[in-house]
Amino acid sequence: MPTSRQIADADVINSATPLEQMYAGTHPRLYLKEADFKRLTDPAQSDLVRRTVNSLLQDATQQLTDVCPQAMGIDEDPRRFGTALPCLALAWRLTGEDRYLHTAIRHMQAMNQWDDWGNDLIFGHFAHGYAVAMDWLWHDIDSATRNVMVDCLARNTNVLFEDWRSYKSGPPFAYTWNHHTVPLSGLTAAACALYGERPNISPWLNMATEKVRCITAALGPDGVSPESMAYGAYFAHYLMRCLLLLRDLGGIDLLSGVAWWREYSRALIHHTLPRRHWSRSSAFMMFGDTDGRHWYGPDPVCHICAAVFQDGHAQWLADAVVADGASETAGERIISLGMLDATVQPEPPDALPTFVHFADQGLAIGRSGWHGNETVWGIRSGPPMAYSGHRAHRNPIAGGHMHAFAGTFQIFAHGQYIIAPAGYTQKWTTYHNTLMVNGRGQLGESAAWYEDLPFRQGRPMPSMTVLHDSPQHQHVLADMTPAYPDELHLTKVHRHFICPAPDCWIIIDIIDAAQPVKVEALFHTGFSLEPATDGTYSGGGRTASTIIRPLWPTDTIGTRSQQELLHTNGTIEKELNGLTLTAPDPTAHLVLVTMVRAGEAGQHLDPGASTDVSAGRIIVELPADLDCPPIDIAYAEQPVLAST
Repeated sequence: MPTSRQIADADVINSATPLEQMYAGTHPRLYLKEADFKRLTDPAQSDLVRRTVNSLLQDATQQLTDVCPQAMGIDEDPRRFGTALPCLALAWRLTGEDRYLHTAIRHMQAMNQWDDWGNDLIFGHFAHGYAVAMDWLWHDIDSATRNVMVDCLARNTNVLFEDWRSYKSGPPFAYTWNHHTVPLSGLTAAACALYGERPNISPWLNMATEKVRCITAALGPDGVSPESMAYGAYFAHYLMRCLLLLRDLGGIDLLSGVAWWREYSRALIHHTLPRRHWSRSSAFMMFGDTDGRHWYGPDPVCHICAAVFQDGHAQWLADAVVADGASETAGERIISLGMLDATVQPEPPDALPTFVHFADQGLAIGRSGWHGNETVWGIRSGPPMAYSGHRAHRNPIAGGHMHAFAGTFQIFAHGQYIIAPAGYTQKWTTYHNTLMVNGRGQLGESAAWYEDLPFRQGRPMPSMTVLHDSPQHQHVLADMTPAYPDELHLTKVHRHFICPAPDCWIIIDIIDAAQPVKVEALFHTGFSLEPATDGTYSGGGRTASTIIRPLWPTDTIGTRSQQELLHTNGTIEKELNGLTLTAPDPTAHLVLVTMVRAGEAGQHLDPGASTDVSAGRIIVELPADLDCPPIDIAYAEQPVLAST
């Protein structure tokens, strides 16, 4: 039987990796080395390390009674067993209690019975967790059992490797999709654990390195995922696994010099709801498939970014979501154990800008402050895969968790959504706060996955331009024209989204078409609305109130509804109150002006605004209590902000 050194010498990666030079035959080596386990139990460790270790031990204890299935299809979502394995292995290493070791082995023996782990998310969770647990328990498992485990991990990883190198599957080339990074983490961890234990592992490592380089090249500059927050965090947490393993064992740092990662934590902060309203069920704005809560972390990745970039904002966010109970899946903290840096001082976001434009995504987010009960709003109109993705790729690198919703916006004020997002639903435009034209939604609609093919084929993409940005006044222009089907013969679909004062928004929609069309402006609210004689619609919820006032045309028709929004699985995800505003007749040229105001529950909100549209100008006189100058827009070929 050849030694690990002999196997490694015959299996060249590039002759320069730490794996080849130092770690062949050495275990543990994934994330933590032998000395690291001793360090974690040192009484002099920081509170941050102790808190993280304790949470992982608690998570391991909760796994003791769970029973891993021995085949696919028995458990609705068995991914958690892969996530649990490193926690159980860590608990054994730190406490010496047999119950953790026996449970880990029992889970792994159950996984051994599977025909295979597939080539998608289950594989990623199983292979990563199995590889880490086996590496950490290497000297605590008898050689016969360990050999069975090694063979099982090698066999299942080879299934994925053969599929990916066939060049017939889509996910291996979907570089900014969670269905790429999750299985990639399994491939990377398995390769790092098995190198020197079985021959011909180097191609796995070379493939993993190549894929991570491709992902890095596909990332934009702003730290935002096209999949939005929830799936974006899933993507990021499993990519981080690959980055750390390839850095420590492959000798390649594809983390510290990457702008996307440098901005990642700040992008998360800008997406957050006011801190007073964070919870395990709601924490951030929803643009794409998400239910508004964190599914993965985000504290492990933020703690890692804090250490790598010496970023106090990242440290603050990581600590804050844990303190406020808004973090999820404690088992994710396995990857941050060796990276926690308590010397980085948490820096609250107080000095961060209150308006940010993520230009690569076509996304703008504004807020009234950082005091914890502020108003937050966002609007999206941009390329499905981000400009950085579309520039270099024609394949669907971002998957399909986006929505057909160019121009959609959402507002969270006084403790709840007054203009509400759709969340994790089917991809119908009518679910969003945007425009329908002749009853038609935007390109890409479907019941399950968003389809970005027209834009990958070279069609112009929706876009966003910031026309004015000051602490008191923000104005963005969304060009939604390319989002609508050609057969509607639309030549212009522009949405001006203006925040001229706290808790007030003016939405100006300008539509030009080659033939008369019927345009419907959709508003989904967090509560029911009642009409007043002046055309204002008002309503309130637990903590907030709002008015929606159509300002132009003066004979705008409003229709209220209760809308069921379906999840991608066909079940009802939620119900939202809806308000649809339309002009009385189809027209080839339309200007729609709407005012939205927010206040505390029961607060009277002055609807006294007016609009004049003439001679190529739109002038909006705002309510007197706002003490703001009129909005004056020239809407010729290139709309400009004339004065405020």
